[in-house]
Amino acid sequence: MSAPVDDLQIERDGGDRGALVLRRGEAIAGRLDYRVEGLRLLVDYVQVDPALRGQQLGVRLVAAAVAWARERGWVVVPICGYARRVLTTTPAFADVLES
Repeated sequence: MSAPVDDLQIERDGGDRGALVLRRGEAIAGRLDYRVEGLRLLVDYVQVDPALRGQQLGVRLVAAAVAWARERGWVVVPICGYARRVLTTTPAFADVLES
């Protein structure tokens, strides 16, 4: 039986870029790459291990980005098509989506 995917980390590069990373044990299960520009969180890319797709891990990463943005009073700008689809089709995220 494989380990659950429940370790979410925010990794920063020391500047305005970083990633939200989901881990399964030591392996990366998924990641969301971001940039911060002023009060905007730009979601550049969401990627999930192909073997783990269909488990809503990408949605979980976008939701974590939304929660992080809300805590800081930021808006979210989806550059990634997947993130854009999740953000625009989830009414609960409308408050942080940049219009």
